[in-house]
Amino acid sequence: MKKIIFIITLMISLYILIFKITFAAPVLLIDKVNINPGVAIPGKNFFIEFYLKNNTNRRIDNIVLKAKQLEGKNTLSGFSPVGTNQSYLNSIDPSSEGVIRLEMIVDSQLKTGVYNIEVLLSYNEKDLDTIEETRLIGVVVNRPANLLITDIDVSNKKELKFTAVNASSARIADAVVYTYFGELEKIKYLGVLEANDENEIVESIPENIPEGNIKIKIVYKDELNKDYVIEKDVTIEQKNDESVSEIGYRSNIWFFVKKIFGIGI
Repeated sequence: MKKIIFIITLMISLYILIFKITFAAPVLLIDKVNINPGVAIPGKNFFIEFYLKNNTNRRIDNIVLKAKQLEGKNTLSGFSPVGTNQSYLNSIDPSSEGVIRLEMIVDSQLKTGVYNIEVLLSYNEKDLDTIEETRLIGVVVNRPANLLITDIDVSNKKELKFTAVNASSARIADAVVYTYFGELEKIKYLGVLEANDENEIVESIPENIPEGNIKIKIVYKDELNKDYVIEKDVTIEQKNDESVSEIGYRSNIWFFVKKIFGIGI
C-alpha cells in the first residue's frame, strides 16, 4: 500500500513539475541577438541588437536594454555607450515582434579579441511586475591590418627597390613577398611586422625582361588570421638599341657637316 501511495505521489509531483515548465515559457522571447557590424573596429561605433517576440496575449511595456559591465569586471572598460548606457522600446503587442538596439563605441586603443559584455533586458507584462534578464554578449574586436608597398625605385634598371610598411596599429603575421620578373618568381619571407615596422626589399632585375613586366605581391594575415593580398605593377623602360644606333648615326653625320663647313669649330 505504501508503495502504491509513493508511486501516486511521485506521478502527481512530476505532473505538477511538467505543468510548471510548460507554463513558465519566457514572456518575452529573445529570438536573436546580433552585433552590427559583425566585427567591431577600435574607434568606431557598433550596435547590439535584440530581436524580441511577445509570447503572451498581453501587451509588454517599458522594454529597456542596458549595458552593465564586462564579464568579470565592474566597468565597461574599452567600450562606451553612445549617449546613454541604455535603450528604450515602448511596447510590443501580443504575438508581435520588435527590435531594440544599443549603440556603443570601441576604444581606439583596444586590442583584438573577444569581449563579453553583460547586458540587462527588463520589461513589464501589462499591469504586472518588472521582469529582468541578464545576458552575456560576445563582441569580436579586430584592429584592421594595413600593409603598404612604398618607395618603389628602378632608376638604375639593375635593381628593384621597395619598402613594405605596416601602416596600422595591428600586428601583421606570415608576410611573404613575391616579385615577378616576367615568368621569373622570387620569394622573400618577412614574417611578423609590428605596428609601423618597415622592411626594405632589394631584388636584382634580370636582363631582357619585357618592358613593364614586373609585379610585386605581398600576402599576409591580420590578428584574426584573415588573409590579405596587395599587388603593385612596376614599369621599367628598356633601352631601344635601334634608336640608340640611329641617334649615334645622326650625330656622326652632323659632326661631319660641321667639320666640312667649319661650323662650331
